[in-house]
Amino acid sequence: MDGTIKFWDVAKGTVVGTLAEKGWVESISWSPDESKMTSGSTDYSVKIWDLETSSLIQIMSGHADTVWSVAWSPDGSTIASGSEDWKVNLWNAETGALLQALPGHMLWVRECRLMTRINLRMTQGSAIRKTATVFQIKILPNSSVNSEPLW
Repeated sequence: MDGTIKFWDVAKGTVVGTLAEKGWVESISWSPDESKMTSGSTDYSVKIWDLETSSLIQIMSGHADTVWSVAWSPDGSTIASGSEDWKVNLWNAETGALLQALPGHMLWVRECRLMTRINLRMTQGSAIRKTATVFQIKILPNSSVNSEPLW
C-alpha cells in the first residue's frame, strides 16, 4: 500500500492514471455520472476527485478516525461517509459542506449506502455487532437534513 489510487488498463496490464493520497485508501466510490470519485482514508478525510483531470476537487474533514466507507446518493447531490469514529457523515457533494453527522453507532461504521425508493435512505452496518441501521433522510431545500432511524 503506497497511499495512491491507481487506474489500470486491464487488457494491457499497465497503469493509466494515479491519484496521490496522504493516507491509506480504505474506500472509493464513483459519482453516478462517473465523472468524479470519492475516497475515504486513514487520514480521517473524504476527498472528491475529478477523474477527467486527475485533480483533487475537495477535501472534507469531519471525522475523528479512519474513513472506512464512502457512497454517493443516486442523484449525485449527497455523499455519505462511515468511520471508525462511530459516525456516519452526510456531505453536500457540490460544496463539501457537512450536512449532518449521525452519531450513536455502537462501533465503527464499515459500510454505508445511500439509496432511493420513495425517499433517500441510508443504511449502515456492523459485522461485529451483527447490526444494521436504516435511516430515513430528507434533504431540505436549504440544504439542511432531517433524519430518523427507521429500524
